[in-house]
Amino acid sequence: MALGVEQGAAVPKRAVRGRFAPSPSGRMHFGNVFSACLAWLSARSQGGEFIVRLEDIDPRCQDPRNAELILDDLRWLGLDWDEEPLRQSGRGELYRAAMEQLGQQARIYPCFCSRADLHAASAPHASDGTPIYQGSCRGLSAEEVAQRRLRKDPAWRIEVPAEELEFCDRHMGWQRQQLAAECGDFVVRRSDGAYAYQLVVVVDDAASGVTEVVRGADLIGSTPRQLWLQRLLGLPAPAYAHHPVLLAPDGKRLSKREKSLDMGELRSVHAPQELLGHIAHLAGLLSEPQPVELRELLGTFTWDKVPCADITLPTTTHLGERSRSSAHEAQPPSGAPKPRPSMPARGRRESCKPNASQGMPARSGSASVPKTVSQGVPVQLFRALIRQVAPAGMPGWGQSGDRRRDDHAGVPVQGRRAPGAHCARLGMPGQG
Repeated sequence: MALGVEQGAAVPKRAVRGRFAPSPSGRMHFGNVFSACLAWLSARSQGGEFIVRLEDIDPRCQDPRNAELILDDLRWLGLDWDEEPLRQSGRGELYRAAMEQLGQQARIYPCFCSRADLHAASAPHASDGTPIYQGSCRGLSAEEVAQRRLRKDPAWRIEVPAEELEFCDRHMGWQRQQLAAECGDFVVRRSDGAYAYQLVVVVDDAASGVTEVVRGADLIGSTPRQLWLQRLLGLPAPAYAHHPVLLAPDGKRLSKREKSLDMGELRSVHAPQELLGHIAHLAGLLSEPQPVELRELLGTFTWDKVPCADITLPTTTHLGERSRSSAHEAQPPSGAPKPRPSMPARGRRESCKPNASQGMPARSGSASVPKTVSQGVPVQLFRALIRQVAPAGMPGWGQSGDRRRDDHAGVPVQGRRAPGAHCARLGMPGQG
């Protein structure tokens, strides 16, 4: 039985609030700004708000010069946001309270496995090479934990259910994943004490009132883990829309480390309107790359136009000439079926038919999570902290606080897609 979206009372319609959450580990590349523009267009085209969050919880990402470069590049392109950019590095109390809540539910445990243990040839791996954790440390006794702590500090993992979890991606359609078989118990706090991506992104999105997450399809495998954490923490789930990933001409992902199509380089040869024209063309919003202001695209933006397959960029130095290897070259005319995603084992897209009561896809299923969340002091602290930073009047933060629904990246998600189908998510306006 699949763990689907929880059925029940109607969910109050929430105002659209999108976000862009870059990591200031270096200057953005073309793929980063492609994602930022799609996130901004999706939110603004629905009359929604937009925020920027700097994911700088890793000490290596806390150089203020990188953060300012990101914000300056976004402004140069014409993006705006509705509040001061958030920084993860100042939100440790929220993450600590979330960990306490998970600990109170006895869902987390210390893990002493080394990287070599996880990547051993005998260990099971997903199709992309990511190791699938088999729970080696899940059953350690208190005495064994104490002995191993003498040698090294543990990471902390969260148990996952041995059931299928599914969700409807607003762009890619229905996705499903067997968390235990395809991912395994995953890390929520690293052995160096840093809170892991999966936990902090869930807490941050909820605390900021985010209702829509737009990001690259390389992170689609993270979504089931985040939905599982949202259930356990009693947090509302945003809508998800994953867009195609931009690839270098050699088929590799763009990299900040290798300065692939670095924004510094791009700004030296392009005006913002020219660069936006290339972004709009690759996203299917313009038939040819031509100069355009970002706001001019609001009237034409629709997820129906955005391709699903990853996009290989042209081999020319200057963006503008279409490459024969580009996914956009094979883009069908309007109304024709979109190409299938090129991501591993993602399959065909299946229509997401809305549930009349919730504006959510109807799916039956049983969930191995408690019907209520423990009401101990850590839980109350966590919810109190969330209320302090959540936007005023945000639905879903009532007295009970336990309404639940059902990227790190790379775990394949099974999915089926029907051409031209849409997902009605959380009562949000449809695209098309």
